[in-house]
Amino acid sequence: MANWSRIISCVACNAGNPADAATCIRCGANIQQAYDELAVVRAANMKPVPPPPRETNEPRIEDLDPFRPRLDALREPAVAPRITATPQFSKFGGLPALPTTLTWPEWKGRPLAFLAQFDLAAYPHGFTQYALPATGVLYLFYDDDEMPWGFDPKDLGSWRILYAPVAPDDCRERPASAELDKNRIYPERYLTYARIETYPPLEDERIDAFHFTDEQCEAYEQLHQSVFEGHAAHHFFGYPSPVQNNEMDLECQMVTNGIDMGGSTVPAPDRWKALQAGRTDWILLLRTFALLLHNDIVMFGVFGEWVYPCCCYAHRTPIH
Repeated sequence: MANWSRIISCVACNAGNPADAATCIRCGANIQQAYDELAVVRAANMKPVPPPPRETNEPRIEDLDPFRPRLDALREPAVAPRITATPQFSKFGGLPALPTTLTWPEWKGRPLAFLAQFDLAAYPHGFTQYALPATGVLYLFYDDDEMPWGFDPKDLGSWRILYAPVAPDDCRERPASAELDKNRIYPERYLTYARIETYPPLEDERIDAFHFTDEQCEAYEQLHQSVFEGHAAHHFFGYPSPVQNNEMDLECQMVTNGIDMGGSTVPAPDRWKALQAGRTDWILLLRTFALLLHNDIVMFGVFGEWVYPCCCYAHRTPIH
């Protein structure tokens, strides 16, 4: 018996038919086939729905296309450590794997917290920026108890960057001293490396010379961050990503020459001017972004001989 509880119309003659009918009771057309053919026709004639119009002042990287040749010419190569789930020798946190020739560094009679170790042989092939050794291991330690900022020359020793000319196979995990609080042993985050090309920060005078509008400045910030491809902005060398200003190289130069950059005493103008010329002797060694450790945001970093959140600078001399 036909099911007249629901009625469908024939596409060919518009006659009403029971829902379970295979052919039209008036013209005999195949109802399902007719509907399929109609769907194909409608799909072919359907115009694509355009994307919603964007706000006229919404910044996009594409807005900088006219400037890209000059901007791209300013790029500097860098190596970006990226967190991976695959175990690697290079890592943030955990316990250090040290050779027998290195001891766990201390400051003020207490062990420094271990932050990271980097296998230089795992770097992208051919990366020889600033005479960085092609092999060996870099270690990073820091006093995350007092967490000195490094503005004061007296902070010397509150962090250590150690280099060991050894292979990872020559290193063994070193247990932490009982004097090191367990909360200062951070969870391991294994690292791989990717070569990237960094852009100068927005505060750089070369970018300032473009006289970007506010919208273009926002677009440039997007471009500046796009090189990290969604990963945290950790990187060796390249341009810094300053948190507050773009003068950390100057601060390195002054502090390493005995000037307390956090104090109220200002050196004589002649001495300041003479030292200022040496700021170009400093390069960014490592920039780390905030890491989520122990459910807290921990921001750390070291520059040259002095501590400062997020960045690590070094003098332009080969590591040996």
